[in-house]
Amino acid sequence: MDTAQKHASVIIDQEYLAKGSQMVMLLFLGGYLINYLFNIFLSQVLGPAQYGNFKVAEAFYFLSCLITMLGGATAAPQLLRNQLNTEDVPGTWEYLRFYGTAAILASIVVGALVMAGHWLHIMIFRGTGYHPLIVATLVVPLAAISNLMIAIFQVIRRLDIAYLPWNVGYPALGLVFCGSYYLITGSLDSFTAVLLICGVTICMIIHSIFYLRRLKLMPFRRKQNFVGPNQWIYTSLPMMGIVSLQMLLRQVDIYMLELLGSETEVGFFAAAQTTAYAITIVKLALTGLLAPVVVLALEEGGDAIQELNYQGFRLTLMFTLPVVMCIIVFGHPILHLFGHNSHTAYFALVILTIGLMFFALTVVAALWLRYCGYSKMIVLILGATVVMNIALNVVLIPRYGIEGAATATTVSLLFSSGVFTVMLYRRFGFFPWSASPYRD
Repeated sequence: MDTAQKHASVIIDQEYLAKGSQMVMLLFLGGYLINYLFNIFLSQVLGPAQYGNFKVAEAFYFLSCLITMLGGATAAPQLLRNQLNTEDVPGTWEYLRFYGTAAILASIVVGALVMAGHWLHIMIFRGTGYHPLIVATLVVPLAAISNLMIAIFQVIRRLDIAYLPWNVGYPALGLVFCGSYYLITGSLDSFTAVLLICGVTICMIIHSIFYLRRLKLMPFRRKQNFVGPNQWIYTSLPMMGIVSLQMLLRQVDIYMLELLGSETEVGFFAAAQTTAYAITIVKLALTGLLAPVVVLALEEGGDAIQELNYQGFRLTLMFTLPVVMCIIVFGHPILHLFGHNSHTAYFALVILTIGLMFFALTVVAALWLRYCGYSKMIVLILGATVVMNIALNVVLIPRYGIEGAATATTVSLLFSSGVFTVMLYRRFGFFPWSASPYRD
């Protein structure tokens, strides 16, 4: 393929990125605002301690969901692209059947471990904070199956259907379900809130099944002589390690504050973390937008890779900086909406914002490395980052509280961002911010 052809294909990608970026940002940021209202409602109704317990349970089922899927959803652009392009739709049923079964079995193991800990009185979380984890295990297999279905829509670039359930449906239905329960009964606790989330997840599964059938993407029939899982698991397991460690990196502060701090501190930190999560929302939106075209650009090779790298960094900068400025300028009034002491959480919010901003700016670098054979190396880097975060939390939380937890995360994120940048340059010869070869 000559330069003109490569340039033409990149222009097509530009059209996809221009339209797709507007759509995913609308869905992700719109969903974030709804999620923020949901969290404000929970914080006001539950109080700092119970709200902290809910966030611990939420962090648990999100992380467990990623682990039980064995990386199937993350690896879907590689596993299903050729099958969907050739209308080999029975393969999608095999994909969901294999990874869905694995998720259910793994969820049973997770649930058994949680129940064993409860029966043996291994109270990792103090007070009533442990109990929401019991019902949270019911959310895990449901959330895993929902995410596996959503990955199919991402592969065919139906971003509206792919990101509507979890980014808009989850907080909107959560607010409706929990709000309705509170209006009817006059009370709400963290255990009941997590139980209502089970109903929310079932609604999202029904939504995905409807569109899978409507678009004829997944006939419920077996594919003859199918051997995909033997190859799929080799590809997806490193992906599982990557996304699970990324999720753990975002959540480890909550767990460490539960162990080393107080439940009230967990509530304060959860407010700051939920606010700073707007930056992660931008990162996740761009990851979902870019993942399908990153695979195509790697196959094309040449200057197309650097061009897409430039476009991805430009989009990241364009959407991240305004969010960062809003968080810093309006942090106090935003945190005040939670009903907590905003001064307690604001400094932690600013520290978290700095680390998450730099981590978001390397999202494209991480994607290149993930899909070009460096998955195991990324797992090692993220593993080292998590260990660093835990070690810093042990040192800083007893002395500085939630500011120490935020500092631990920021230092760890800066470390991993620097390593990803160096690895990108060594592999491809350019940095995340390098100019496009098609621009002077």
